[in-house]
Amino acid sequence: MAIDLGSASLISGVSVRVTLNPIAMNFLLNSPGGPVGRFILSIAQKTIVVAKATAPVKTGRLRTSIGLVGFKPTLQGMEALIAVNVSYAQAVNYGVRGGLTIRPKNASVLRFPSGGGVVYRSQVTQGRNAPNPFFWHALIKTLASDPRVKILSQTFDPGSPL
Repeated sequence: MAIDLGSASLISGVSVRVTLNPIAMNFLLNSPGGPVGRFILSIAQKTIVVAKATAPVKTGRLRTSIGLVGFKPTLQGMEALIAVNVSYAQAVNYGVRGGLTIRPKNASVLRFPSGGGVVYRSQVTQGRNAPNPFFWHALIKTLASDPRVKILSQTFDPGSPL
């Protein structure tokens, strides 16, 4: 940034001309090492910590699969992509309607552990699972705890794939 305190002015008196260096501005706004990039990365890393702490746990697979999978500048700005890499993550986060009948594909019966033993069934009906938007809540909690961020509104649509 250059500041010119020259005597030329459009208005009588003293004028100041501020010129922003486009290369420096590009670094500040679009570089992963710039302040905006560092801010986005810190929010992503804090969100991961909160999501891991609040994720529902049975085996721990869901919790350990939460991580940063991408961090890069895009045309819209800096982007950090956090993912939960287990097949049932959407069912946990958005819930399951229930009533789905599951039948074996490659055998005559289904086999699964239950109560310390093994149970065999020809089919099972999936029960309802209420949404647990732990991922969304982790992001909101992280953003709300940062004094530089002001949340104007927050909504969660359990049917939304976003």
